[in-house]
Amino acid sequence: MVLMAVTLDNIYGFNEFRINFSYPRKLRNSTIKEEFLKLRPNFKYKKAVVFMGANATGKTTFGKALNAIFGYMNTGNASAVIGSISNPEKEASFTIDFVNTNKLELIRFQTLISPSTVAGNPIHVESLYSCSEIRENDSYESCSKILDDKPLNMILPAAFSTVLGVVGFRFNFSTEQNRFDLAVIRGEKYFLDSLRAVIGTLDPSLSKIEKSEEFDDSFIITRGNSQILIQKGELQDSRNLLSTGTKEGIHVAILLAAIKQHLNGFYYCDEQFSHIQTDVEKRLFSMMIESLSDGEQLFFTTHNSDMQDLNIPKHSFAYLNKKEVDGAFKISVTFASDKLKRDTDSIKCAAENDVFDSLPDESLLDRFEEEYEDK
Repeated sequence: MVLMAVTLDNIYGFNEFRINFSYPRKLRNSTIKEEFLKLRPNFKYKKAVVFMGANATGKTTFGKALNAIFGYMNTGNASAVIGSISNPEKEASFTIDFVNTNKLELIRFQTLISPSTVAGNPIHVESLYSCSEIRENDSYESCSKILDDKPLNMILPAAFSTVLGVVGFRFNFSTEQNRFDLAVIRGEKYFLDSLRAVIGTLDPSLSKIEKSEEFDDSFIITRGNSQILIQKGELQDSRNLLSTGTKEGIHVAILLAAIKQHLNGFYYCDEQFSHIQTDVEKRLFSMMIESLSDGEQLFFTTHNSDMQDLNIPKHSFAYLNKKEVDGAFKISVTFASDKLKRDTDSIKCAAENDVFDSLPDESLLDRFEEEYEDK
């Protein structure tokens, strides 16, 4: 699956929100290889996207919204999508355009969620879709126009897997520090090698990492005379021998191993480097990008301004912001390529000068400082 566009309305803090992951012109000497569909070079998509912006602008909740949507597409269970509705008294909806890479077709999937008008009755969930074959010379824009002109057909959850295909995805959120998704251990060598490389870099005192012979699906990290067990995805570290950064590193190592094995296709890495050195974050992100295969995508959220120094295309940087419009707060997105057209333009310099309108509003702090500066 390749995600091309998302529209969210009344989902978490997103209202009339739209984001597009195509890009208009072929880039010369791009550092991200093959940002187009295999056998369809005109069908361009952003293979890696770095989401930046102030706190509470939607970087994490955008990932949670996608996680709920993808889960619904795979299972037909809409409970997570319903749980993401911001105002339950209003209609909510989402629309995604994505490529079924197995069939080389662009699919538009839309779901409308209507609140119940009768007390005690369930809300109504209706899903629709349309699709278009991606021909040899098609771009996303040409296929999208075809879908604009086609009616959407109703689809029942029982038919999702047949019509939409199975969606592969992996989301890494920062909320679970001591729990790890070890589905990746089916590629045990990848996992152990990734774990040794990542947390060994973060903490050289971790001398040995190996599979447990005593417990199934378990791994042992050795520091000096102490052993720390990860058993069935649970970190057994009652003495808190591992730092917060090292725990983050375990999550990162799992994600890197999954990407190396091409297990999921779509990857969302949310704030996994808050306690990890900047240079290591940049290096690991670059390794993730280099490991992406045809038809795979990586979305990555960070507050680290040094990430803007990476030598990747300007269209890879997305800046979220939340502004008050007509009495309500609205989230919008600006890609660096929307504002910066010259190869010599500095993304970091533009961000520091708030070209992308993404810096936090500090007027309340200014007011507080002025009020108490002489007291």
